[in-house]
Amino acid sequence: MTRSLSDISPGTFFDPETWFVDEEQSIACVTLKGHGHLVRNDFSDATYEIVSGKGVFTWHDGETIFGVVVGTGDILDIPKGTTYQDVGDLVMLVTCEPPFDPTKVEIIR
Repeated sequence: MTRSLSDISPGTFFDPETWFVDEEQSIACVTLKGHGHLVRNDFSDATYEIVSGKGVFTWHDGETIFGVVVGTGDILDIPKGTTYQDVGDLVMLVTCEPPFDPTKVEIIR
């Protein structure tokens, strides 16, 4: 099933260009320009494939903050329960298993 933007609640932080979902996974093409929210998704594991651009992903492990610079062709796995943020000018293909549900993501800031 392919969902349109009208299926997503207005004002949500998740604003994909395209969104495919079935019982096992969701796949979205997401464009980021600037700072994404600091979030934690306790429901889905996510894989970010950088289609184009450059940016930085940071994630928190307790009191320690890690960061990685990403660019075209990079792939980053974010396990469910990880607090993270993305920053940059990026086009990303994001796969979530089980399917992404924006109502189950905590926006920390």
